[in-house]
Amino acid sequence: MVEDKGSMKFKLRIAASPSDVYHAFTSGAAFCEWLCDEAQVDARQSGHLYLWWQDGYFANGDYLELIPNEKIVFSWHGAGEPGLTRVKLTFKCVEQGAYLTLTHQGIGSESAWKKTRKQYKRSWSRALENLRSVLETGQDLRFVNRPRLGFCELQELNPAQAAEAGLPPRAGLLVRGVEADTFAAEAGLQTGDLLVKFAGLKVESLTELGSALESHRAGEKVKLGYYRGGEKLSAKARLSRCPTLEVPLQADVLAETVSKQYDRFSVELDGLLAGVSEEAAEYRSDAEEWSVKDVLAHLIATERELQAWIARRIVGQEANFVLYANQPVRIRAIISNFPTLAGLKAELKRNQAETVAIAYDLPEEFVARRQVYWRVGYILLQTSARHLADHLVQIRETLEKARQAPGGEVGRAQASEIPAETAEQPTQRWYEF
Repeated sequence: MVEDKGSMKFKLRIAASPSDVYHAFTSGAAFCEWLCDEAQVDARQSGHLYLWWQDGYFANGDYLELIPNEKIVFSWHGAGEPGLTRVKLTFKCVEQGAYLTLTHQGIGSESAWKKTRKQYKRSWSRALENLRSVLETGQDLRFVNRPRLGFCELQELNPAQAAEAGLPPRAGLLVRGVEADTFAAEAGLQTGDLLVKFAGLKVESLTELGSALESHRAGEKVKLGYYRGGEKLSAKARLSRCPTLEVPLQADVLAETVSKQYDRFSVELDGLLAGVSEEAAEYRSDAEEWSVKDVLAHLIATERELQAWIARRIVGQEANFVLYANQPVRIRAIISNFPTLAGLKAELKRNQAETVAIAYDLPEEFVARRQVYWRVGYILLQTSARHLADHLVQIRETLEKARQAPGGEVGRAQASEIPAETAEQPTQRWYEF
């Protein structure tokens, strides 16, 4: 990286064609594969560019110059930045790939620009490193380097709930278990602590913690702020790395792997639900908890979302995977059509079988596009392994609560009675806490 008063220049050799690199800066779906979480792109002279990140940052701009596979210039104005800048890209065909030069121009030298300049330097360095990885190997380093905190469970508490738990009356995340040999364990956190700050930012919800986590990588040291009883404490530790998911390069191998993971889940689920009554499957310890039927309906919706997302990816749309499968209106609708435990189990297995069939049938040309195939494979593996495993734990805990209910009687709340006011729950993202 070369830096002067008004600009900074990044140079990068990528083992990909200039047309592939050019496409990465002129397609909304392609932008999401390596840079941002959402994008709206009109890649023509004076066409608009809008990029958005989950942490709340966004940037607007207009394409000022477009010479296919040779040059791109667009304006840039990010949220909270002092003024308008521009990004200039040039592409050269070299042996075994392309040579990219990115120059961010018009950066002010005044003190107001200090934070923005630092952010540009850090962000473009990481983003271009990821662009090379995505185009050369398909691997998105935002997933590969994603940190894991090591909390078994975090529960959102408002000030009143915190006070009731014997903690200071302020919103935060209640720690309900810590995994050994992880960031949380190294920092010394314990069950019952109230997490209120992460890397200097307030974290009063799982969404806020997820957003704060977005800008950090495994291996970085991060400071936490938390309460233990009435005592305010802080700690610093190194972020753990998520277990690596190896995405097979062949679609049939990927499909076989996913199928085996579904089979293992099915065996465990059948064992957990053997002899469970309809009433026990509808038990909910409080209005905020899911019953077993709610969980199964959620998993059915997840498979349907996944299938639709893969179909969009095959035709070049929507890179970011956002899961709208935890909305009560969807859960109620699925349960209304499959009201019995046996019916929900059978429908879930049918949907999982369809997902496997899609994986087997991924078009050859799609599999050859590493940057899109890898993400589909990663999400398939994530869904069929970690996501299902987490919900097996949830089902086991819910059934245990039902067995321990006073007098052995389970709660009478029916699955169709999920409070309507909880319908506006946040969408689920693939955060690892």
